[in-house]
Amino acid sequence: MSRAEAELLLLGAPIDKYERDFLGKERREALGLKIASAEAARARFKDLAPGVIDDVFERAGRDPASLPGSQWAERLGDAWSAVVGARVDVPEALFVSAKKDLQVRGNLHRLLSFIAAPGRPNSRLENTPS
Repeated sequence: MSRAEAELLLLGAPIDKYERDFLGKERREALGLKIASAEAARARFKDLAPGVIDDVFERAGRDPASLPGSQWAERLGDAWSAVVGARVDVPEALFVSAKKDLQVRGNLHRLLSFIAAPGRPNSRLENTPS
């Protein structure tokens, strides 16, 4: 999981807006994210099956305020690993460059994952729109 993905997950995965700068400049800059990094993280989340993010939060527990320090982040990370599992890590810079330079139909993150590790279970191209 990239830093940008972790930041979005900690925010509750606010990925439903259609604007390019879906977090808004103030929130995104407070997190130290560039638009491209946030977009790459959003693309990875959108690649997940419906309900997966809800499953992650359900497994992590619903009361982050009751946990001291970074325990909520640790719980979310553990829940992510348990629900989503290990995925092929596509560097954000590669995703950003590919998005800029290539015209890809379907999910770019999934395509790059497949190219990076074609034998890994989570790099399959199944269910990719053509």
